[in-house]
Amino acid sequence: MFLQAIRNNADYYRQVQQDEDRLVLGAVFMNELCTYLHQRTKLSSSAGVGNNKLLAKVGCGMNKPKKVTTFQTSAFIRMSHLISIKNIPGLGSQFGEDLMQAFNIKLVSELRKLCLSDLEKHCDYDPKLAMRIFSRARGNDDQPVTQLLMKEGLVCNKPCGGRSNN
Repeated sequence: MFLQAIRNNADYYRQVQQDEDRLVLGAVFMNELCTYLHQRTKLSSSAGVGNNKLLAKVGCGMNKPKKVTTFQTSAFIRMSHLISIKNIPGLGSQFGEDLMQAFNIKLVSELRKLCLSDLEKHCDYDPKLAMRIFSRARGNDDQPVTQLLMKEGLVCNKPCGGRSNN
């Protein structure tokens, strides 16, 4: 039923032009999808909807479990004092740890205060990498959203009752 409703309204969805309307429509769509998945599989899921890939990823991680979070760039900037640098794609690894230690920072709001030249020095004078970090700290991301191919199956390893399979 869910997929049929999407197919029936595909032309309408393509015509939505305003960013705010697209975000609302995306949130409604993702809420319906999460509900559908739960009804079919009994698995809960969360989703993030944003003006770009970065905002959607950060939003998805904010209100788990079973929530859909919509995130605009302006909200990201206002809430940057609540967002850990580790939540920014590409900065959750050792590189992000090194960045936080080098500048004694933990939050995106603190990262936003750094100047581009300081980031370039930390990035071994790689201007592209420094600019990517600088932009992401401001909620900007030019990475395209790409379609992923569906896998044949899903594997989930979850220990049950504290027993080991060894």
